[in-house]
Amino acid sequence: MRIDLQAIELPIHTTQINGVHADYINDSTNDDRFEVTLSVSTRTVETKEEAKKVLDFTQHTFVASPDSDELASLFQTRLYSTNTWTTGCNNDAYAGMTGVTLDFDHGFTIGEAQDAFQDFNYILHTSRTHGHSEDGMPAEDRFRVILPFEPSGLYYTSGSEARKVYSKMMELYPQADKSCTNPGRKFFPSTRELNTPFLLDVHVTGNYYSIDISDMPDDDADDVKGSAAKPYKWDGKLRPKSGLLKVLAHCPFVKWMSDHINDPDVRIREPLKYALITNLARFQGGREAIHDILKRDWRKNKYDEGVVDSKIANALQNGGPQRYATIRDLGWDGEIPDWPASPAGWAYHVDLDGVLGKLKSVKGKERMDALRVHFIEDFHLLAYQRAAEWITKLSQVLQLGKELLERMACDAISDADLEGRDLKDVLKGAVGLGASPEDRGQIIYRWFISNGGLVYRDREHRGYWIWEGTVYELGNNQPFHTFVWRITGLTHEGIESRKIWAALKAETDTQGTYLNSFSWIHTDGNRNTIHVHLNSDVERILRIDPSGAALVENGSNADSILLAPAPKMSPVALVQLNGTGYRDALLEFDSLVLQSLATTRNNQLLVGCWAMTYPWMGYVKTLPHLRFDGVSSSGKTRGMELISQFIYGDNHLKKATEAANYTDGARNPLVLLDNVEVANFNQGLGDFVLTAATGITKEKRVIGTDRDTVLEKVHCLVATNGIENLGKTEHINRTLAIRFDRWKHPSPHWSERVYTRIAAARPQMVSAHMLLVSRVLAKIASGRLEWWQDYLEKNHPGHAKDRSNSFISLMALILEELLPLIDPTLEVEAILSDWVKVQNQQGKEVAIESNQIVDCLEAILEDYKISPLFRDDAIRNWGYEVNVVGRIVTGTASQLHHTFSTVAKRKNLKYEYKDARQLAMRIADTARTLAVGEAADGVVLTANFSLKTEKDRTKTTIYTFDFDGGKPDDSDAGDE
Repeated sequence: MRIDLQAIELPIHTTQINGVHADYINDSTNDDRFEVTLSVSTRTVETKEEAKKVLDFTQHTFVASPDSDELASLFQTRLYSTNTWTTGCNNDAYAGMTGVTLDFDHGFTIGEAQDAFQDFNYILHTSRTHGHSEDGMPAEDRFRVILPFEPSGLYYTSGSEARKVYSKMMELYPQADKSCTNPGRKFFPSTRELNTPFLLDVHVTGNYYSIDISDMPDDDADDVKGSAAKPYKWDGKLRPKSGLLKVLAHCPFVKWMSDHINDPDVRIREPLKYALITNLARFQGGREAIHDILKRDWRKNKYDEGVVDSKIANALQNGGPQRYATIRDLGWDGEIPDWPASPAGWAYHVDLDGVLGKLKSVKGKERMDALRVHFIEDFHLLAYQRAAEWITKLSQVLQLGKELLERMACDAISDADLEGRDLKDVLKGAVGLGASPEDRGQIIYRWFISNGGLVYRDREHRGYWIWEGTVYELGNNQPFHTFVWRITGLTHEGIESRKIWAALKAETDTQGTYLNSFSWIHTDGNRNTIHVHLNSDVERILRIDPSGAALVENGSNADSILLAPAPKMSPVALVQLNGTGYRDALLEFDSLVLQSLATTRNNQLLVGCWAMTYPWMGYVKTLPHLRFDGVSSSGKTRGMELISQFIYGDNHLKKATEAANYTDGARNPLVLLDNVEVANFNQGLGDFVLTAATGITKEKRVIGTDRDTVLEKVHCLVATNGIENLGKTEHINRTLAIRFDRWKHPSPHWSERVYTRIAAARPQMVSAHMLLVSRVLAKIASGRLEWWQDYLEKNHPGHAKDRSNSFISLMALILEELLPLIDPTLEVEAILSDWVKVQNQQGKEVAIESNQIVDCLEAILEDYKISPLFRDDAIRNWGYEVNVVGRIVTGTASQLHHTFSTVAKRKNLKYEYKDARQLAMRIADTARTLAVGEAADGVVLTANFSLKTEKDRTKTTIYTFDFDGGKPDDSDAGDE
């Protein structure tokens, strides 16, 4: 599949590189040139570090010829790719390819590559580390090969097709680097920083490369962000030598190689030799057999014992046996057998006539025992060869019933060792023997377990299968369907398939390892260890403890932790950081994210520390809601977008239903709700925000039942923005409010370009964040979290947000780590005190503005200001029961409740309290929230009034509100 591509001219300036003049070549003839279209970076770089920040590319068509200085300049100064994108360079923006590029770091020499690709147009150039020894590894040829397609537009224009192309290339050339096979792949230039030799070979034949992917399975991987090819894992065991002898005796390809390796009239290229190695290397005696064949190469300079040994090691560690279909694509023109799929499969060949002869020699019970042993030991007789015909033959020769033999054979499949077996062939044999769908479901489950698969189940009876580090949820979802189709060849459609699926679910539910929860994070507070799934690696998760952070296998790690990826988290490639890199990444975070927030410097730091707390959510009980307030265009929405870009790598602000919010909050670390105002802050949304803040569980009845319930529990941070405050007391003391003012606090990065810059720096910033998590865990282990909690209780007792003290203490630990690196002139205690004072002041202001009790009291005082000529009659007619003298209101809870209800109806005020008891509790809470200083002699002072509570002779509580007795709150509210 392809679409037309219009080449865009790219200005590559004349320059001198290593003494070579690079300029456009225009003196080549049509016989020694070909066209190649590449995506090329719009600017040049001199180091790999510079290259990591490059995101902008354009397409350019080059005329490639053997003496092209232009290409020499390109491959040393600019990033490039044979993939193209609509914008930037990432998997999601993939548009198509103009060829394929393979990267070789070991196991393949330049000479071997030139031999392998000599029939095609290609460009070969060395990479930055060519011939360079690093990390104790020997110097090797390190290079890339560009194989252009016929220049007629873009080919393979979907991500799924691109992954098929690269998967096929990895089969053909398994020596290539599998990590360089994703649709978003770009290649760094061979910069001169290591002073390694730069070599360029432009090979012209006139033949453009093409590849057939029709035999590649659909992977439904348009949402997959990783590479196209999964790494192969060798179990370290060599198969018995008896299997090797069968391969040598029966495989037509191996026989052909052995017969023609010393024939000058037959050209056997390196890829075919490597295919031989991949099949023979995995047997005992295979190394010797490989050397015995290859050393007879008539081209004596093509055999080197040490090089062959290196290829054997590479073949064992980095790929399975190459199949006949692949060997045919590599140039072997022999006849492909119906069975097996690869030469190594001949190890399981069985001499049927020989077996029959042995069985005929025994009688009675001994014959039946021998049959059972035979079916198990020669299991592949059932799996690979024509089981039904064999059963028929056995029945005729041994005069035994076919049904008996079929049942014995099916039982043998259940008892046999399935490790290393080809499941598709096993199931074919089982079908031939009449195995039921339930039997086949059990075979699939046993095969999965026998070959290293891990199975888990949770308390909701959901099942999870882990294969090569990837987690599949067992059920009606496409990733699981695709995986099962890959290993079995079965689809999920049809009655039989549904029965097989039911058997898999039953086996999983009864035998799977129990999981208490399945989330993107797991916290072990006793060991101060956190596991998180950041989508940085599809097969691994990050383990963080006070000693550092490291990627470990998901599910099969030493802690047996299985995590699900956070669906909103864009994949990020974590990088190793030294001290300088750690500091630079945090400075970048400060510059691009924090300083771009249109608020005060202290508020910028508060928002940054709040956003960074998500890995430690298991250490605190209250997760305060973050509220961005400000007028239209004040920068509040932009502020949330910046946080989203840092954590998720994309903009995930949203408006959603209550149910969607609970699902989101259970699966992702952060929920960002846009434009939440009082008018749309309904009960459901308020309950969700409160549930996230407090960590409580919401229970509701399952639809359609009268008994069953389901628990909804979220584990996330929640941020909202809006023009006005939300105003409910239960939310005020669990909310950190930030006022935004773009004009008072202008951002240095107001253009949209800041998002692109955050995307480019995100791998470093997230890696630094995870390292910071480790350092803060060390502080927690030392007791520093409790120290800050004691500090807050001692220095800021009873402040408006004291329910969040543990969370604020956690932010202080983050600030301790951040400030020395990003702004050493600031002091943690001073900033923390300012946070508390500002939040305390804003909390009281919001509480006053939105408090129903204060509103009703002020309305009553307003009514008592009317003319004395008719005031008393009006007050009596309205039904007011409280006593008012001047600006003092006195009454019991019952009298206040009746009067508040009346005045609220008259003046259309909000009043939600149902009885006097509830009002009494709210009065106490209001007094505490609005209090200025400590209560004395039963009197609480607020910024608006004083409240005195006393008992009358009947032990009834009397409340006295004195609006002339309030005390101004003169606390320092920071620089807001």
